[in-house]
Amino acid sequence: MKTFLVYTLAALLAVPHAQAQSPRTASGQSDADMWREFAMKLDAGAPVRVRTRDGKSVEGHLIQVMPDGVRINPKTRMEVPIRSIAFADISKIERRGEGWSPGAKVFLGVGIGAGAAVILFISLLSHLD
Repeated sequence: MKTFLVYTLAALLAVPHAQAQSPRTASGQSDADMWREFAMKLDAGAPVRVRTRDGKSVEGHLIQVMPDGVRINPKTRMEVPIRSIAFADISKIERRGEGWSPGAKVFLGVGIGAGAAVILFISLLSHLD
């Protein structure tokens, strides 16, 4: 039992250290190169969310892929200028879907529930002769 605990602790202590010292992916490619390849496959105007290494996030539409970064038109209530983000500063790029907002989904559910309640109420009234 003691041996098992020693090996488990040694493995747990070694894993974060191994991840922290390697800025390259398993194929030997840097993160910036990986994000460049990913961005090149996206169509112009594609909805994306870009997370930067400093923890900030930009959601919007991909405008242009440049050799050193991407240009994003942020999706905001008020118009803001197009942002350029260097590949070296990107920690994650997510392709987003153009879907309904959460508020629209809630209103749809409320509408369906209210419609079902009205139909049930009318059905009960029709059987109360």
